Amino acid sequence: MPDAVDGADEFAIPLAAVLVFVGMALAVLYVVWIAPVLFAELVVDGVLSLARYRRLHRQPRRHWLESALRRTWLPFAPTAALFLLVGLALGWVAPGARSLGEVEHPSPGATQAGVDPAR
Repeated sequence: MPDAVDGADEFAIPLAAVLVFVGMALAVLYVVWIAPVLFAELVVDGVLSLARYRRLHRQPRRHWLESALRRTWLPFAPTAALFLLVGLALGWVAPGARSLGEVEHPSPGATQAGVDPAR
């Protein structure tokens, strides 16, 4: 039985090369087979792209930052307002705290003004 395994090792590389060649040949034949449909699709895509390009070319040019701000200000405004309110509430609850950890666990010597007398 070990002789049969050694013989199989000798044919592994040529067999892999033949399989790769057959796979590439099938891929080439498939591309040639679908070429008319592929070419028609490329022509349609090209015509549509040209029409879109001409339409976009007529529009005035804008800076990218203007477009970014125009599309993001609406979600940004309520988020910023929420963070402002949370910050104000945390400042009222724990004046002088510099982190959320200090809000959750204030130091024992902290005064109402937020000044730590040990410092």
